[in-house]
Order: sequence, then structure tokens, then C-alpha cells
Amino acid sequence: MNKHTLVILGTLALVFGPNLVHLHTGALGASGADGLKHVWSQWWVVNQLLEEGRLSLHTKLIHHPIGGDFFSLDTFNALFGLPIRAVFDPVPTYNVLLILNLGLAAFACRAFARTFINSDWAATFAGIAFAFSAWSLSFPVASGVSETAVFWPMPLILMYSIRTWKNSGWTSPVLAGLLLSVQGLACWSHGITAGLLLLGMWAAAMFSDRTQMADRERLRRIAVLVMTSLLVAWPAYMLISGTVQGDEAIKARTLSLFHSAPIGPLAVPEANSMALADFFLPGSWGLRTNSVGTERLMYAAYPGWIVLILSISALRSRTRTMTMLAIGAGFMMLMAMGPRIYLDHERSLLGLPNPIYLLTYYVVPLVNVTIHSVD
Repeated sequence: MNKHTLVILGTLALVFGPNLVHLHTGALGASGADGLKHVWSQWWVVNQLLEEGRLSLHTKLIHHPIGGDFFSLDTFNALFGLPIRAVFDPVPTYNVLLILNLGLAAFACRAFARTFINSDWAATFAGIAFAFSAWSLSFPVASGVSETAVFWPMPLILMYSIRTWKNSGWTSPVLAGLLLSVQGLACWSHGITAGLLLLGMWAAAMFSDRTQMADRERLRRIAVLVMTSLLVAWPAYMLISGTVQGDEAIKARTLSLFHSAPIGPLAVPEANSMALADFFLPGSWGLRTNSVGTERLMYAAYPGWIVLILSISALRSRTRTMTMLAIGAGFMMLMAMGPRIYLDHERSLLGLPNPIYLLTYYVVPLVNVTIHSVD
């Protein structure tokens, strides 16, 4: 075990060590948040497998005795945690999965960064900054929305997509396509984010050299990536979409490739979108708490002053790559602000329509369903 692995494991221990004494007695997260609902959701999936031998898209445990169509957003976590359930009960399994997912995110981002950074320490820092950001400790962990803790496939998708673009062979496009499907099935909002990142990478490559698209071998590799993802994700999308629409749906949602909601994005009540100030406010200053019914959810967008300072200092190189990355970071910041651009944390200043988000909302498939998950 090398020192960089130990640093990541040490960070995990530092962040979650105080919680380990309560591993069996309480779910990670803030009091009154969503954690216990997700503990139940994971248990429901496992219970189906054990008692019925299959995964069903219908349950009578909600709206009993009639029940209704239902898909657990934590299905991937439940399946991923089956080996852990052989040892632990539902609550400690939930806790271990949260810790495991953030640890995997750190290692995955480190591997991604290491493909184009010569420094092991820089790549390790990138992994830690990615996995233990204020956002990941707020929404996935504190809020208990545990499916959003599965974001470790994202850097691997990017890594294998870059290899698909640069190298011959079919392993990278197949792995990138499979991981893109896994990311979408594990957490649909992260799957959409990964898709936006891939579109951005493609646009950056085209801007750098349009002649690259004349390479037929490269086009075939890209086609394999896309087809691999569609072959896995499309049947699942069709099945799952049926559980959130119609009279039998226990929790109805608007799910369509393009906008189909009865009201436009500018009329949707603000929930978890970020303001410009939120990217620079540490601690409780940048934490937003939103209570809706029984849910108490927390959001934060602060990446850390060290990350911000390093990012700004890197721009001094003024290379084409850094320019592209800066444009991409700015685009994703605007996307995180949702349909309106606010300046202050309370979202009372400005409130102008956000042209970047609105254009993407209407033009790019599935982005419309992120209206409540722009963070």
C-alpha cells in the first residue's frame, strides 16, 4: 500500500472516524434529513431479492393495501451493498456504502487526474478535493440522499472517453459506455451531468482541430461508446419511466427527453440552485437548508479556497487547455445556478433569467428533469 493510498484512506478516517462508534446505531446524516428513507429504500430492494427472487417495480408497502408502481432510486446502492448485507444490518450497511462511495470517488478521480498530471501528489489532492467537497458532505451525506453519493463513475467515464478519442482498440469505448450507463442508473442527475461533460469535451476537441472528426476509426470508437451506453440504459429508462407516470405511480414525476412540464423553468419554485456567492462562502455561511414536508435537505457549492486559488493560478499559463477548462468550469457554475442567476446567498439580488441553463434545458435531452437537482 503506497503513501498516496494511505493519504486517501487517512482522509476517510479523518472525515468519518467520529461516526464509526455509531456505525450500528444511527444513520449518517443530519437529524430530520432523508437518510432513514434511503435506509428503508435499500432494504426494500434487498428484501424483494431475498423473498421474491427478483426486482419488482411495484410495492404494497406504500399506499397499502393497493400499493402502486415504485422504483427505488437507491437500487444500485442496494445491489452494490449486497456483500455488506451478508455481514451487517440495513443501517450499518447504509453507512458503509456512503463511506465506500466517497472513498471510491477519491481513488477514481486520482486515476483520472494521473492520466494527464505527472505528479502523484497533485493527482491525490485532486481526488480528495473531488470526493470530500462541501457539496458531497452536504447533499449526499448530511441530507442522506445516498444515491447522489455514487459519483465515482464520473471521472472514470471521462478517463476512458479520452482514451477512446486518443487510442485505438475497443476496450475503452465499451468501458466508457458501460460506466455512463452505470452512472445514470445509480443516480440519474449525475448521469446527465456526465453526458454534459462528454458533450463539452467533444466541443473542445472540435474547436481545437476539426479535422480530427475525419478519422473514421475514431468515429467508430465513439459510435461503440454511444451504442454500448444506449443498449444498457434505454431499456432501463423505459421501464423506470413507467413507474413515475400514470395513476399507479406512488411518486409521480415529470420524466421526458425534452420539456413537458405544465409550467416553465422560470416558474418552478427555487429549491437547490446556487447563487454566485455560494461558490465562495465556507462553512455555515454557504450552507443552504431547504425543508419541504418531511424532508430537510442541505446544499453547498463551495469547493475550498485552496482549490479556488490553485485554479486561478493555473489560468496564468494561458494555454488552450486551461482556457477550455476555464470555459467548462464557468459553464457548469452557470448550470448549477439553475434557471435564474442570483448574486447573494439568500437569492434576493438580481434573479435574471440564466441563458446558459435555459438553452441547455430546452435543447439537450433529459436536462429538463434536472430542474430540482441543479446542484
